[in-house]
Amino acid sequence: MNRVTILGATLLLLLSASFQTQAQNTSNKLFENWNTGGCGYTDSSSFELRTPAHVDQIDVWYHWRGRESSVPYTISHDGQTIRTGTLYRAECDPNQEAWCVARGSVDIDAGPGAYMVRTERPRVCQNSASAGVGFVKVFGQRRRRGR
Repeated sequence: MNRVTILGATLLLLLSASFQTQAQNTSNKLFENWNTGGCGYTDSSSFELRTPAHVDQIDVWYHWRGRESSVPYTISHDGQTIRTGTLYRAECDPNQEAWCVARGSVDIDAGPGAYMVRTERPRVCQNSASAGVGFVKVFGQRRRRGR
């Protein structure tokens, strides 16, 4: 084999391993209440998990101020705070630049039940189609009971 063939084969093996790792780590959407209606503001979003899950990421639809790029948040379950952190500005509406995803990596194992995400400032989109609750998307992997 010549050097180009060996490099090509090595690259193919590395890419294959990378795609397998990404496929194993792919998150699924566990919850979403977003819609296309107009928004009012709130500081809280709630979601329900019907089965145990490992939650990787939380997105809320947030109205950002000027140069703002992060906002503190908490997640609670049964009135107890289970995670605090920071949501960061991500993808934005191309027609309304202040409306963007506020995204956070959460890395929590969660049982079935209701959860609340609260931001430091009340700028999360909510409307009647979301039952007055802030827009939230939750990503992760469902777990079998007993794991």
